[in-house]
Amino acid sequence: MLTTIHELQLGTRNETVTKCVWLYAGHADINDATSFYIDTIAKALKGLGRRLVHVDNLGNIPSQADVFVVDCKHALALHLCRPRCRFWLWLQGIVPEEAELQRGSQLRKMYWTMFERRSIPRANGVFMVSEAMKLHYANKYNFANITVLTMPCVNQKLNHCSFATPLKYSSLRFVYAGGLQLWQCFDKTLDSYSLIKKSFPSATFTVLTRDRLKALDMIERRMVQGVSVDYCRPSEMQNVLAKFKYGFVLRHPHPVNAVATPTKVSSYMAAGVIPIMTTAVSDYAKRLAGIEPVVMLEKPEPQLVLKGVSRVESISLDQSAVFDSYSRAFEQYFDLERYVPLIQAFFLDTGMTVS
Repeated sequence: MLTTIHELQLGTRNETVTKCVWLYAGHADINDATSFYIDTIAKALKGLGRRLVHVDNLGNIPSQADVFVVDCKHALALHLCRPRCRFWLWLQGIVPEEAELQRGSQLRKMYWTMFERRSIPRANGVFMVSEAMKLHYANKYNFANITVLTMPCVNQKLNHCSFATPLKYSSLRFVYAGGLQLWQCFDKTLDSYSLIKKSFPSATFTVLTRDRLKALDMIERRMVQGVSVDYCRPSEMQNVLAKFKYGFVLRHPHPVNAVATPTKVSSYMAAGVIPIMTTAVSDYAKRLAGIEPVVMLEKPEPQLVLKGVSRVESISLDQSAVFDSYSRAFEQYFDLERYVPLIQAFFLDTGMTVS
């Protein structure tokens, strides 16, 4: 779906640049966590006769063009250097608050607040990942009148075969997949598993992360037994997740978590893994209400985690019933295909032209 500027130059010499929508983003911004979202945007644009072309520097963007931008810093640079361009902005998180939470950096928070304040009102339209994010910006800057489309971050499709893994729901296999940033609550995850292990001695726990040394250090300092640490390529993740029953996604109440839509929730559920999560992720708490089995907790406290897991363990789970339940979550919320006509209508309503 997504085209690079090099591919455009080599393969489509006769294509006019007026058909292109330029994706202005660094190479690191196009990754396994963002590719599903961007491919969905590209598919919607293709239906309008437009082509999404990735560029990583302003010099490749015409002086007058339609541009899709992945953060406020890129958006402000575009506005200053290409003021005649129209742009649509994708906000994946609230960077000023992330800087303060993760790094304690007031300077970085100040700069990114300036980027937000100056770029968001100038966008033709803004893509946000949650309704909570929309409310955050309305309250923070009085940006109540900006035109917004909300679509969650998702990076996997529902896989029926994963639900049929032998012993999937009869063995207590826990998994954590992801980074170890402060907001990921990995310390609470370890404490929760340690408590679970005392009540369910057969339980196992696997941590899949790039930060192997940090994970091992945290495990050793907490003296948690029976934890294995490994790394899994994103392309292999769904096959690996298929063997697990539960997946941790604990979060503390904080604005950074409230506006987020962590991809690991949909990744777990796509593989039939039961998420252990908290209501701190506001949109998930609302959109997954009534979907079972899900361990949804008010706080990331080990005693509450144990209580939630014990509740599910008291139920006999049928693989087909779990698949049917999770299918509803994807049909109603996580399946990005359902957003394609909404995206097309959003682009047209905010000034995008059909080619």
